[in-house]
Amino acid sequence: MSQEEKSKKPFNAAWYLVIAAAAFIAIIVVFFEFVLQSPVVPFSTFKSNFAAADNVSIVVEFSNNTQTAYETNCFNDLAYVVHSSYSKHVNQFYIYNYNSTCEYSPTLYPVNITTKPESYCLNIANGEPSIILSYSNANSTTITARQLQIAGNNNYMQMCPIAAEIS
Repeated sequence: MSQEEKSKKPFNAAWYLVIAAAAFIAIIVVFFEFVLQSPVVPFSTFKSNFAAADNVSIVVEFSNNTQTAYETNCFNDLAYVVHSSYSKHVNQFYIYNYNSTCEYSPTLYPVNITTKPESYCLNIANGEPSIILSYSNANSTTITARQLQIAGNNNYMQMCPIAAEIS
């Protein structure tokens, strides 16, 4: 083995070690970015964060006009409970997914509605603890430390158990 061949082997081994270390770091970064970004937590964690925040949002999403009647009563019940149970600023958003608009009021009482793009409202809601209601044939709930997403059918929206749970 020539001197030139001997000098290349350690360099190649070191090079492979650097590549392996970079790949390992990339895997760790991806893991933390996607897996741990919004871990599911117990309801008590969300409720504690919601209660401690100065600003919160209540969002209702509509995919069509028919759903408005199903979800509005639950949204109103929830808004009333949050307003009466917590001393804080509450943003309320009616998001119309079918035309990408949002009716927004920076206060629950008195209501002062402004029409904004859907993205404007979602940016605010995603930046603070928020409860998001949407209509679905199948009931489901996703809870993270700062967001409670509830998809419910007509029966769920009529009963609106989240209003009692959040109080």
